[in-house]
Amino acid sequence: MRRWEKPVGDYVKVNCDAAFDTETWNGGWDCVLHDSDGDVVEARRGRNSSTYDFSAVTHLAEELRSFLSLNFISRVV
Repeated sequence: MRRWEKPVGDYVKVNCDAAFDTETWNGGWDCVLHDSDGDVVEARRGRNSSTYDFSAVTHLAEELRSFLSLNFISRVV
């Protein structure tokens, strides 16, 4: 297992995780942004359920894309 490494230079590192339960159709996600000092810049979390799209990844991608476009000038994917 590799250790987490802080970003180099003026970059922000985005770490995301998600989980989905196929029995209940519920899921959740979280996202943490770190600066080059390793300090947390921002953290977000969310949940989805059967009242939404059944894919937990869909909501994670939409939320992350929106957050990045509103808060950063550029991004490298």
